[in-house]
Amino acid sequence: MALPASFCRRRLGYGEDVTRVFSFLRGVFWLAVVVGLVFYLGGGWFFSEQIRSDALEIDPRVPIFDLEVAAVDGASITLNDNATMDANLRSEGTFGIDWRTGYGQVGAILDDTPTSVTRTFTLVSGSPVKPGDKVDVEGFAFPADPSVTLGPTVEDVVYQSPLGGLAAWYLPGADDSWVIHVHGKGASPREALRAARGIAEAGYPQLLITYRNDAGQPQDATGFYQYGRTEWVDLEGAVAYALENGASDVVVFAYSTGGALALSFLYESGRAESAKGLILDAGNIDFGATLDYGASQRDLPLLPYKVPGSLSTVAKFIAEIRFGIDFEELDYVARADELDVPVLAFHGAEDDVVPIGTSRRLAEARPDLVELVEMDGAGHVLSWNTDPAAYEAQVADFLARVAG
Repeated sequence: MALPASFCRRRLGYGEDVTRVFSFLRGVFWLAVVVGLVFYLGGGWFFSEQIRSDALEIDPRVPIFDLEVAAVDGASITLNDNATMDANLRSEGTFGIDWRTGYGQVGAILDDTPTSVTRTFTLVSGSPVKPGDKVDVEGFAFPADPSVTLGPTVEDVVYQSPLGGLAAWYLPGADDSWVIHVHGKGASPREALRAARGIAEAGYPQLLITYRNDAGQPQDATGFYQYGRTEWVDLEGAVAYALENGASDVVVFAYSTGGALALSFLYESGRAESAKGLILDAGNIDFGATLDYGASQRDLPLLPYKVPGSLSTVAKFIAEIRFGIDFEELDYVARADELDVPVLAFHGAEDDVVPIGTSRRLAEARPDLVELVEMDGAGHVLSWNTDPAAYEAQVADFLARVAG
């Protein structure tokens, strides 16, 4: 039976509509694919470059004199904010204040306005600071000359690693257990002066070391920071120096990325049996997790959104290919079952650099060995600054237990 011409026209018209819809959907699909490829491959490449420049390239910290002194007297100092966004300026606790000809400490906040902050002030060394001077408020809290903090018995020494001689500060003590301090990425042995002062009073000899890629020291063959993968042998050399100069054993005290060196040493070194304990301060012990954490706080270029976790994953994958990074190898928490020494771990609850979650994971993985102290209000490696007395008391108690 022949179909009416009007029915055929309607059916043909419907088919054409369906074809146009499917054609449109295919176009949308392929557009989404292209946009996704551009977003993830282009964005992944862009952020892998940020990993190279921000995390891998050798970049020692230098003071940034960007805060202006508005007023100063014998007990207080007022600093103009100047929109610098310096978190230390308004953080409660004890901080260092550095200017080009001297050094001091600031304490309690006495007045806080949108444009200035007044804090208690103590001159530590050098010439007095004056109104108009530019200063840097920093977490290290003590000046670069270790003798100002530790006294005249501190010595400059050199220990050996596969790269050659590396500089360190040695402070004698009556005990035969030595404490070896390992600073974080881009920092210096000065980072350890805060804790070293209290430890010195307890009588422990101390070694505050440099390691490869520090200013004035040999560089890693890769030209990059390696987050413990190669640097642990430098710490091994420092332990050997201690044992050869009277130490019966050591306790390693590691700050931020120094924690990666310390755990790598404990996992890899034949001298690890000489370590009786480990103290971590804001330990950067899972490099991949730290990168994810940093990415989650960054804005996407030209878009009002934070970097999604999926893009961070792609960026890390590209970085693995470009720079030879093995993120699984740099996750030292994953090897926590290999730990066999007690660990005291400090971590600031307000740390915006290294996620406190990595320290929590370590404590959860080894509750038999790891004691975690979470410091309310403390930023990155600023647990001492928030409460020096409590910090030093817990360190002293730990050392008495493991090295006494």
